[in-house]
Amino acid sequence: SSSSSSSSGPLFASSQAVATIDALLTKTQIQRLPQASRSQAFSLMISLNEKCTRELVGMGERYAKHFIDAMDGEKDPRCLILCFNIIEFLGAHIGQTLPIGLVEELFDIASCYFPITFTPPKDDPAGITGEDLKTALNNAIKACDRYSKLLVEFVQERAGDGNTQTTADALELLCACVMAYSPDKLQPELKQLWMFLYDLNVNQMEDLLLDLAEKVVRFISGHVVCPDTVGGFTVTGGVLNAMDTFMEPMLQTCLSQLGTKDAKPRILRAAAGGSYASFCLVWSRVLPLVCDKLDDIKTTPSQKQPLLALIRDLAMAGNRLCSSSSSSSS
Repeated sequence: SSSSSSSSGPLFASSQAVATIDALLTKTQIQRLPQASRSQAFSLMISLNEKCTRELVGMGERYAKHFIDAMDGEKDPRCLILCFNIIEFLGAHIGQTLPIGLVEELFDIASCYFPITFTPPKDDPAGITGEDLKTALNNAIKACDRYSKLLVEFVQERAGDGNTQTTADALELLCACVMAYSPDKLQPELKQLWMFLYDLNVNQMEDLLLDLAEKVVRFISGHVVCPDTVGGFTVTGGVLNAMDTFMEPMLQTCLSQLGTKDAKPRILRAAAGGSYASFCLVWSRVLPLVCDKLDDIKTTPSQKQPLLALIRDLAMAGNRLCSSSSSSSS
């Protein structure tokens, strides 16, 4: 407790912060300490991270490596929520400069706790919930976009285990990371993401999972593929590449199925809802094809109804996005 007090005082020098973290991680076998002492050690690290960020970032891979060793085997929720905070700090502040091997180790030491299934005991004085742990874990994983390839493979694997709640948690984690990661880091994974999301839409009947898959498609189309900018569209080589690897295969597949029992209007609605730019792209491809099918004498009334519903939904989405874009521009 005396160490904790000194870290909050104005006389705690930044040079002491580095020495303190080094001593905690290399000279103290944290996992052999009782829970209360482990919590104090991890809390002290968090306090120093906040107060002496620049100096501790300078420790680089030494900090990450020794922390992974210190956290290894942790099981107590009161300590884990602190550890996830430290992983978030390491990913956000030094993740871009770490060797790829350490990046993978940081991802592994966090993701091995997924899915969070913790239920607190009745009248637990710590007050930590399963949702608190899930949020802290998601924050840790979304803090570093160098996890992108690892994340996509991990989400696919966990979503394939047949458990609805695990799949939902994996999709929520993917949503959070898509919005947090830079588009450049996500673009190499877009082809794999599209195949995964399409398979989900084909094979899943659960509304919860279909809604979350739609949300991921919407976030990808708006954040990665067709981001809006004030006064126009962002069109760069990276964006064009994202269109080729995600939007184009999605459009080709969905448009080829329009008017059939295999149609996936939910995917088209989601892709159009990401941004005004993504709406314009989807609308320009869907409208002519739907008009042709509506004019075709072979199209039955029962086939026309979902086509008209799709156009109505897309038009409403476009109107909302246009209004939102106009408001942000002004």
